[in-house]
Amino acid sequence: MDNNLIKTEIVDNYPIVKISSRIIAEETNKNHADILRDIRNLIEKLGQSKYADSSYTFELSEYNNSQGKKQPEYLLTKKEALLLISGYNPVLRAKIIDRLEELEKQLQPKMPTHIEALRLYADELEKNQLLLQQNNQQATQIKEMQPKVDIYEKFLECKNAISMSQYTAILSSNGFDIGRNRIFKYLKDDKLLQSNNTPYQKYRDMELFEVIMVETEAGWKPKTLITSKGMKYVYDLLIKKFKRYRTLY
Repeated sequence: MDNNLIKTEIVDNYPIVKISSRIIAEETNKNHADILRDIRNLIEKLGQSKYADSSYTFELSEYNNSQGKKQPEYLLTKKEALLLISGYNPVLRAKIIDRLEELEKQLQPKMPTHIEALRLYADELEKNQLLLQQNNQQATQIKEMQPKVDIYEKFLECKNAISMSQYTAILSSNGFDIGRNRIFKYLKDDKLLQSNNTPYQKYRDMELFEVIMVETEAGWKPKTLITSKGMKYVYDLLIKKFKRYRTLY
C-alpha cells in the first residue's frame, strides 16, 4: 500500500487515522475528480448548516501524480469518509467501510501472542533478577569494603608515627587481632625489617617507618615507629598475605 494514502495524527493522546480521497475513488471505481467534487459539495452544504463549526475539517492536501505534477486531494477521517459515502449505494458503502476497517487494523499495534507474552514476561523477569543480583553484589562489596575504609580513616588520624604496639591496638579495635611480635615476624619475612626490627633504608626512604633511639636498662637502642603511610602499606600487605579480606576477621 502507498503510505501516502493514509496519515496518522495524535490528537489528545489518541491516534486519528486519515485516508486519501484517492482511496475512495479506487474502491468506488469513480474518477478522483468526481470524488473531489462530491467532497466540495459536502463541505458547501455543511457550511450552510449548523455543522459549519463542527469537527468536520476535510483536510485539503496535495500529492504528486505519475508525471510528478502536484494534484489536490482530501485527507478524510473515518467520520468524514462515512459521511461522504452515505449518499452512495449500499455496495459502495460496504466496500469503503471494509477498506476503512482494514486500514485501522493495519495501523493498530500488533498484540503479542500468548507465547510471545510469556517470553516477554520471562525476559523482563530475568532482567529484574539480574539487576537485583548486581545490586546485591554491589551491596556486599560495599559492606566488605566498609571496615577497610574505616581503618584507613583511623590511620589518617595518626599525624605522628606510632609504635608497633599502638598500631596493633588499632588493628585489634577494628577486628584484626594480631600481636606486635607477629607483625614483626611478617615484616622481617617480607624483608621490610632487618633482624633487629629496624627497617631497611629503602622503606625509611619511602617514609613508611621512622627510627628513634630509646634508653633501656641495657643502654640506648633503636625503636621502630610506623607512619600513617606505613600503616596502610603494611595493612595492605597483610591482606594479600591472608589472601582474602574477610579471613582477617
